[in-house]
Amino acid sequence: MATTTRHYRNKVYQSHFPADLIDIIRRSLAGEKFLPATDGFPVHSFDTLLRELATRCRNTCRIPSDSSGPTFRQLTAATPLQARAFQLLGL
Repeated sequence: MATTTRHYRNKVYQSHFPADLIDIIRRSLAGEKFLPATDGFPVHSFDTLLRELATRCRNTCRIPSDSSGPTFRQLTAATPLQARAFQLLGL
């Protein structure tokens, strides 16, 4: 863990972060560009990843010629990004 000290409005704040995170923040503030993920997918924030995962849906279907017949559910095919995310999550 690394301790950083900030001064804001005449007060001193200390934060405890992993040293690697502090290094990444300092390097990014200095303008260093980071490479995309090694698996070829774009890097997402939590919000954008959830938006991407939310496009997968389960449809309830019924044969049009038999409106009172049984229904079945069909899951849309996962995009490569969704498949990788679900694999990493163990789903």
